[in-house]
Amino acid sequence: MSIETAIGVLELAIQTEREGKRFYEEAARRTSDPDGQRLFASLADDERMHERILQEELERVRAGQPPEPVDPGRPAAPLFSYERLAENVREHTTELSALRMGYLIERDAVAFYTHAAENAEDPTLKNLFERLAHWEREHQRILEEAYRFLAQQFEREMGFEPF
Repeated sequence: MSIETAIGVLELAIQTEREGKRFYEEAARRTSDPDGQRLFASLADDERMHERILQEELERVRAGQPPEPVDPGRPAAPLFSYERLAENVREHTTELSALRMGYLIERDAVAFYTHAAENAEDPTLKNLFERLAHWEREHQRILEEAYRFLAQQFEREMGFEPF
């Protein structure tokens, strides 16, 4: 991967993180569930941190400096209270849609960072993209788990469950 390509990848990654942050901030505003608000706000904070890390790396690469090893840490997004969601599932259509969209965003981010890591020649950039893919994979897992639970509750409530 050339320096120009690395810069392009980092610029696209920054834009992707910004868009993810905006999506999660809006999802936090739209949900009435306090756990949902915390979940989406936490994911927005994670995306903000990713953007900052990537911006710092971009500045280093543009300056002709080698990337620095970074640790994006561990995602700390809390899960929904499944008991509360199950109590009145019809009130959570906003959350269901946001969880599905968030899952798709994170799935695409995992694919993007995995591809970037596979093509990075610089071991520090490779490591950064691998760590970001891992981080986004954890977001994907959290969102998918909550989405599947809520979707099953909707199916049960609507009588679509096969049993």
